Amino acid sequence: MNENLILHRVLKAPRALIYECWTNPEHMAHWFMPKPHHLTDITINLRPGGKFESTMHVDGNVIPSRGCVLDAVKDTKFAWTDMMTEDFQPVATPGLGFTATIELSDHPDGTVYHVTARHKTAEEAAKHDEMGFTHGWGIVADQLGAYAAALDATRKTERQMILTRHFRASPEQVWKAWTDPAVLPRWFGPEGIKCVTKEIDLREGGVWRFDMIGHGKVWHNRHRFTLHVPHERIEFLMDDDSDAAPPFEVVVTMTPEEGGTRLTQVMTFPSVEKKKEAEGYDAVELGYTTLAKLAAELGER
Repeated sequence: MNENLILHRVLKAPRALIYECWTNPEHMAHWFMPKPHHLTDITINLRPGGKFESTMHVDGNVIPSRGCVLDAVKDTKFAWTDMMTEDFQPVATPGLGFTATIELSDHPDGTVYHVTARHKTAEEAAKHDEMGFTHGWGIVADQLGAYAAALDATRKTERQMILTRHFRASPEQVWKAWTDPAVLPRWFGPEGIKCVTKEIDLREGGVWRFDMIGHGKVWHNRHRFTLHVPHERIEFLMDDDSDAAPPFEVVVTMTPEEGGTRLTQVMTFPSVEKKKEAEGYDAVELGYTTLAKLAAELGER
């Protein structure tokens, strides 16, 4: 064995959220210790030389843990050590005597989670592993992934705006209205708005670039279609035809219901603030006028 111990996992949660869970005391208390052990009195000063301290509660024993932040690169890397305390002051008798580096990168299923625990000697690394590094940090990684995924689901719900309407038309007819380049621009957008297309490919992997014009204003739009399940589901990313800000995620589902179709449109905003901003200009009401235009296109009044 060398001086390094490695843990490598894929966690099913966003990279930014995994980083937040490592650097926010409010979150660390929920996952950092193998249960039923737990942490209290957590302090993290997120700067090189900042405190990284807590109190561990293990089988009735209260164990202070003192350490120092070495590096913090937002959403990418976090490193700390128990061989120094605040402002890089050396510790005469460190706990386990190691430095931990947590590196994060994107993965199709979430986040690549790579931990390196560095020790002064191979013997100290072996001792740490015998004490449960691989097993214990593995359990903690599972807890981190589960906690972050649940937190992500909760936050995603808070960022969502949902519209729904029943149509007498069949799912096939509703699908055609969403995927026919001659039809979609005719009804898409709130009442009083028209769409002027610049580029249109409504297949999965395609893009629709257009301007929404009305009320003396022009709004640039881009829809990038990421998933098509014929007659059932459409997913796309929506933005202002630039990469200046994160896009909105939109999921449209078409479910057979009462001889017609229940259409549900879920828009997930990049932040709660963006959702509130949209609510401020009556986005829900405007969205329902768009669905009313779709109904008219389908011959329903």
